[in-house]
Amino acid sequence: MRQPESFGGNVHLEGADRKRSAPFASQFRLILVHRQQLGLKNSDRCGNSFLVTQGRLHVVFGPPASGKTVFAKKLASEIGACLLDSDEVTERMVRSGLELAGLDPDDRHSPEYRRAFRDPVYETLFDLAVSNLPNVPVVIAGPFTREAGDVSWPAWLEKRLGMMPEFHFVWCPPELRKERIIGRGAERDLPKLAEWEDYVATCREEPPVFPHTLVVTG
Repeated sequence: MRQPESFGGNVHLEGADRKRSAPFASQFRLILVHRQQLGLKNSDRCGNSFLVTQGRLHVVFGPPASGKTVFAKKLASEIGACLLDSDEVTERMVRSGLELAGLDPDDRHSPEYRRAFRDPVYETLFDLAVSNLPNVPVVIAGPFTREAGDVSWPAWLEKRLGMMPEFHFVWCPPELRKERIIGRGAERDLPKLAEWEDYVATCREEPPVFPHTLVVTG
C-alpha cells in the first residue's frame, strides 16, 4: 500500500483528474486503495470537488477520535447527504437503556453493552439509511471495528441497504486519539481513559480487508 500523501489546498489523485479544488482537503491526508478492484475509473469518482462522487451511499468508519465525525460531516455537506452518525442517532437511547439496566451509562466496550446494544445501534443506522436513500444520498458514520476485518461485509451491506456503499476508513495514531478524547471531554470516553492500554488493544489499527479510501487525519 502506498503511504498517505499530504495535501494542501488541492487534492492529488491518480489518472486524468490530477488536481481538484478541495475546500477541506487541508485537514486530511488521503489515499485511494484498490480502486481497480471496484471496477471504477478515477474519472467516475472525481466530480467537481473533493470526494464528490456518483455514489449515493458512503460508510465512514474507524477508531473513536480518529476524525470520523468531522470527516463524515464535511463529506455529507459536500454531497448534500443525510448524515447518520452512530453517536448522534442513538446516544440518548443507549444511555437511558444502560441506566435502566443498572449499568454504567458511559460504557461502550463491556460484553454487556456489546450484547445488548451493538447490533441494534448499527441496525438502526441501516434502517434509517434505507428510508432516506430513495430521496437523498446518505453518509453512515460509526466504528465498525469487527466489520473492517470481514471481507464479506461489503456484499452483506449491499444486500442489506440495496446498494454498494463507498467505504472511507479514517485513522490517526493512538496517541493523537488520546489527546482528542481528553480534549472533547465526553462522559462516554471516561471508561476509555481509565483503562487506556486495554481499550487501545481493542481498536483496529490495520486497514480494512476490502476496497476502501483511507483517510489519515492529524
